[in-house]
Amino acid sequence: MMALISPWIHNGNPTDFLLVKRNIKNIKGECKGFWAECVKNHLMNNSHHLTLVMQMNELYRENMMIKEKAKNKEALSSVLDCEQLYRNGIKLNQDQDQSHRNVHCLPSLQVSDVSRCSHPVCVHHEFAGSVCVQYSEQPTNNITYFQALSGINHLPEELKIYIPLFGAAITQFRTEMFDHRQFSELWELHTSGITAEAFTSAHYKSLLTYEQGVLFSSYCLNDNVSSMFNLWEELFCRYLPIDEQKLRTIINMAANKATMSVTDAGHMYAMRSASNGLTPAANLSEMFFGLTQVRFLNDVREKSDLSDAVMKLNKIAKLLLSSQSLRRCAVNTTSNALPMVSDDVKRFLLSLPGIPSDVSTLSEGTVCVKTEYRKDFKNDSPVNYAAKCFKTAPYSHEDSTRQDVPACWTFWSGTSFDSSSR
Repeated sequence: MMALISPWIHNGNPTDFLLVKRNIKNIKGECKGFWAECVKNHLMNNSHHLTLVMQMNELYRENMMIKEKAKNKEALSSVLDCEQLYRNGIKLNQDQDQSHRNVHCLPSLQVSDVSRCSHPVCVHHEFAGSVCVQYSEQPTNNITYFQALSGINHLPEELKIYIPLFGAAITQFRTEMFDHRQFSELWELHTSGITAEAFTSAHYKSLLTYEQGVLFSSYCLNDNVSSMFNLWEELFCRYLPIDEQKLRTIINMAANKATMSVTDAGHMYAMRSASNGLTPAANLSEMFFGLTQVRFLNDVREKSDLSDAVMKLNKIAKLLLSSQSLRRCAVNTTSNALPMVSDDVKRFLLSLPGIPSDVSTLSEGTVCVKTEYRKDFKNDSPVNYAAKCFKTAPYSHEDSTRQDVPACWTFWSGTSFDSSSR
């Protein structure tokens, strides 16, 4: 389009410049031999030219040695004590030629330096209303980390699949004092930003007991702690419903990201799908982070009317952004900033709307899985991912592997291309 502007503003026909083949044909017909004649007249047979010939100077190295000796002589003549300079050079040569050097001054790590006993992390807990806050003093380089967990036990089942979308949309919420652009700039100015993501975890004693919620987190410099909790208070207490146009942009971005991740993280999707029916926590994890969520986002994107999605997200915000849903918090900061951070955390928690609740975030579920539980998902990728999952013992059981892995995890997975998928 930029190439059409020039003939257009000079009263030319811009469509003529789109006929590329016709113009090239005219050039080949009308200008046959033109460029060869130009080269012959202006380059090959042109008498008005300058010939530059470069020749090697055979005495270049000798001249450089003479100049170097002259510089050395001039430098030595300016030194008053040549004998001291000579002795320093001899001493330096001896120090550099020592075969046994002192390596104790260099940083090193020996096996004996590693303690064979793990030291527990010291934490203490305080209550702000009904919310339990865990404080941990750590050398965080003057950075304060904050996390808060809101339970979703009381959410209707049809709203839970919207939780990942709610986490993506909360960064674009507007409030009574700021629009979404101003609010986002304030988060970036004072903090690392805000994240809200779905959370699920199986209980360490029972495979049928699990925890579900939304995990809010952010961190900032110790000097910006008050500003960070002011923004949290602004979000929880004075948020406004998200508009449909902004939500459509968020859904398109989330759906594209999820679709592209299927190829990059195909094994994880296959493992989540394989473990879907073994425990309630695995079932919820597949709904939040698996192929079910990918299909859901693409289905919502195809809808022309997003009023239903807007209504459900606003309902989730009303239920989660309150003291009724907030269950516990965790703060990691330095020891000198702990009193100030504690005051800001209490001020934020006591300002939350709603009636505090002490209902546990743990849920009980029942799972009935058939002997052969097989699923197949087709996509446009030329790579196939396969996984098989077995149900194992809980973490605290004597037969458990005692590793930081779910109780039902994939023990076999594989990758193949379409030509060798069988």
